Amino acid sequence: MGQSSRFPLAVHVLVALSFRPKDFISSDSLSGTVHTNPVVVRRVVASLRRAGFVISQPGVAGGVRLAKLARRISLLDVYRAVGRGELFRMHNPNRACPIGKRIPAALAEFLPKAERAFERSLAGVAIEDVARKVWPAFFATK
Repeated sequence: MGQSSRFPLAVHVLVALSFRPKDFISSDSLSGTVHTNPVVVRRVVASLRRAGFVISQPGVAGGVRLAKLARRISLLDVYRAVGRGELFRMHNPNRACPIGKRIPAALAEFLPKAERAFERSLAGVAIEDVARKVWPAFFATK
């Protein structure tokens, strides 16, 4: 019942691309930095491409690169691009249990507010902001 890693993986890919914005980077290279299978990277990249965040170039020298400036891509944009769903998905409680039958309604009062606060927080952070945290020295010379 764990949370999906697609969102942090997508952020990682975009941050990696932001350090070489004009270069096409292969999914094999990206899989090295995110430490996962290139097939998983390609699936996430496909979502990012559909959202207009990356462009791809086929072939031996191909790969992906940013289609937009890193400062123009918010974490909320990325979160929505990789299959947002519900942040707090309700499990299937036992309806015969007095607690189980009431917990969905009780949580329904609080969880949507928490999700909206989470999304507002993500909207205020760009990929470039994350990149600056990852590698401050890279930006010190710019």
